[in-house]
Amino acid sequence: MRVLTHRSAQVVLAFVAAAGVSVCFGLIVQDLRTVSPDEAAWQQLGRQPRADDVERRQARISAAIRAALSDQVQVRNWTLLVPPTLARCAGEAGRIGGGAAARSVIGGTWSGEALPQERWPAAYRAIQPVLGAEGFTSVDVRLDGPAEHRISIDDSAGTTLLLDLDARSTDVSLVSRCNLVPNVQKPVM
Repeated sequence: MRVLTHRSAQVVLAFVAAAGVSVCFGLIVQDLRTVSPDEAAWQQLGRQPRADDVERRQARISAAIRAALSDQVQVRNWTLLVPPTLARCAGEAGRIGGGAAARSVIGGTWSGEALPQERWPAAYRAIQPVLGAEGFTSVDVRLDGPAEHRISIDDSAGTTLLLDLDARSTDVSLVSRCNLVPNVQKPVM
C-alpha cells in the first residue's frame, strides 16, 4: 500500500482522468500539507491512553510482577526506592502545549531481596503470565551474566518494563514513552 502526498496524488488522479481510466488502484490519498509535526504528535498521543490510566496500569503490573516473584521464587521485602512520577517527554510530543500537555509516566522502582543465580530462569518463567496478559512481547536482554541480569520488555502501548537482578537486589521498574496528561485540552497549533 502506498501513501501519496497531496501533489503526487493530484498527478496520479489527473493522469487517470485524462486517460479515461476508471480503475481502483488501492491508493491512500493523504493531504500532508495541513499536518504539522505538533499536530501529528497530538494525533498520535490521542490514540494512546492518558497518563493517569497508564499510571494505574503500571501500578497493577508492578504489583503482579512482584507478587509472582514473591510467590514463585521467594523474592521478599519489597521497598519502593523511587516513587511514581511524571517526567517531560522528549521529541515533538514533549513540546506540545509548551511542554505541559504530555508526560512520560515513570511507575516507580521497587527493590526486593537479591535473587540467587540458580533461580533466575524460574523468576523469568514466573513473570511470563503477567507479561503475556499485559501485551509485553519485545524483549531486549541488556545483560545476561552469571550474577547479573538486566532486561527490558516493551508492550505495544509504549510501556517498558525494566527488570534488574543482581547479587544485591531484584529491581522492577516501568516507564512509558509519552502520554497526554488528564484533562488536557488541545492547544492551538
